[in-house]
Amino acid sequence: MDISRSVDNSLNRTVEFLKELIKIDTQQGEPISQCPFGIGPKKSLDKTLDYCTSLGFSVKNIDNYIGYAEIGEGEELIGIPMHLDVVPPGDGWSVDPFSGAVIDNVIYGRGAIDNKGAVSMLIHVLKNIKDMYPTINKRIRLIFGTNEETGMKCIKYYLDKGEEIPSMGFTPDAMYPVVNGEKGRVHIRIEKEIKIDKSKPYIIVNGGTKENVVPSYCTAKIINGIISELTTKGVAVHASNPEKGENAISKMIIKIVKDNMDFQYREDIELVSKYLCSDYYGDALGINQYDEVFKSTTLNLGILKVNEEKIICELDIRYGKNIVLNNIIDRFKKFFCNGWKIKIIDHKDLHYVDESSLVLKKLLEAYEKVTDENGYTIAMGGGTYASWFKDMVAFGPKFLEYKTGGHGADERVPIEHIRKNMEIYTLALIKLLEL
Repeated sequence: MDISRSVDNSLNRTVEFLKELIKIDTQQGEPISQCPFGIGPKKSLDKTLDYCTSLGFSVKNIDNYIGYAEIGEGEELIGIPMHLDVVPPGDGWSVDPFSGAVIDNVIYGRGAIDNKGAVSMLIHVLKNIKDMYPTINKRIRLIFGTNEETGMKCIKYYLDKGEEIPSMGFTPDAMYPVVNGEKGRVHIRIEKEIKIDKSKPYIIVNGGTKENVVPSYCTAKIINGIISELTTKGVAVHASNPEKGENAISKMIIKIVKDNMDFQYREDIELVSKYLCSDYYGDALGINQYDEVFKSTTLNLGILKVNEEKIICELDIRYGKNIVLNNIIDRFKKFFCNGWKIKIIDHKDLHYVDESSLVLKKLLEAYEKVTDENGYTIAMGGGTYASWFKDMVAFGPKFLEYKTGGHGADERVPIEHIRKNMEIYTLALIKLLEL
């Protein structure tokens, strides 16, 4: 099979379909009839499955939670779970985040790399394989989720419905070479009810949109105080690497505490500053437990709301082998004990696939062949669909040397990277078919 030629012949179609997907706003919306995660995710799933049908794939829509497209025959199933939903665009974009703009051969838009780009790439890779190999001895299934960014209820629904579990596969939702470890993750909400005396100074704070995104914007007002309004700006990045961004909430709270501003419930804001804003690793809380595979714990204060009735903090914490969830909760209880309520919103155990895995080795071989670079494994803080399947890893589509803007402003993917990805994925699937 001439992989390079097949990719060249399908590259324009891959780019055009990606642009169409980006133009659909697939942030989670309010559930309505037949739209469990809102209108946008369903619209995108319908469009993707219809397109796959037009290419000759077998498709199935599983109650608008998730769907799949499949080629091939045989008992063994290669699974490739991906997602169509996206995080909110946030601030700081130089283009419309839902335009699919192409500038200097780079495609911009929310979802360009996370994860609609991979969806379009793999659809066209499968079409190329289908055209070149009329019969194959395994089935290859592209699984399209619609709730990966906000709880992964879609993949849970897939499994709860008794859908077939792949015997091998990968998710193209991280970076190269191969991600074989994902930290444990917990989404925690802590809150405290307060009673404000409106005749005295009190504070209103509004920062962040998602617990798993480093907030880029925060506002605060001291009502009845000297300072009427403050604004801080940060740099939004994925919460799995909070040190790569700049937390606007932390900047705001540290400034307010440092400047000795007077307002009611100041002692609680000081508590937030000391334990949740002072570092990215949970050192102040005492939850940073380093290990050689997963490295340091990370902590992101993604949302802070302070109004006349409550103080609400939402946090994303990711951890490795040397700490367990109960230890983390115990530390919160120790420091946030005077009227604070602590709630676990979501939790996922860590995931690790040993380097002896034959599938892992074949993926590295494909990467090395196409890139002419040495392959190796990575453990990361980000969570993917791979963690729902015992021996699955994450494989691409990001190249480490390129800043994609994922979960931040100006998310993008160069068309040349799309081409290289398609070569890698084509060769990888051929190698898996040969197992």
